[in-house]
Amino acid sequence: MELLGGAIWVESEIGKGSVFYFALPYKPIDKPTVDKSFKASRYDWKDKTILIAEDENSNFELLKASIIRTKVKIIRAMNGEEAVEITKENSSVDLILMDIRMPKMNGYEATRKIKSFRKELPIISITAYAMSEDESKSLAAGCDMYISKPIRPKNLLALLDDFFKEEITSEV
Repeated sequence: MELLGGAIWVESEIGKGSVFYFALPYKPIDKPTVDKSFKASRYDWKDKTILIAEDENSNFELLKASIIRTKVKIIRAMNGEEAVEITKENSSVDLILMDIRMPKMNGYEATRKIKSFRKELPIISITAYAMSEDESKSLAAGCDMYISKPIRPKNLLALLDDFFKEEITSEV
């Protein structure tokens, strides 16, 4: 405790009890620094639909919270099979965020199947395993990009924006 600049002591009386004390140094910071240059609301994707293929609720909610202020339409698939079916049935899907480790059908297989009938649909693989082989496996399966968890919302939004901008320029 003393190494941190604090103190700890006890006052005790036989038959009455003990009182323990401690003191910690407090050094207030001037002002927290906040990056005000970044605002998710600056992205307006109300005409876009993103399919999030993610079986874990916490991961899905994090991805959703990262992009919801962009006004994008979000569809969820709980596994790779659902992702394939949703993509077959819904031509309005503009991009897929594909978790690699899912039940029933993993993200690699789902990506291969989706790319067989929608070659131009951007698919970004997401995995908690940041190994170099994961990136190469993702790209070999047909994914257009690879990102590893934990995902930083600012980076995710910039990446998605790049894909949406590329889509606009290729249509012109």
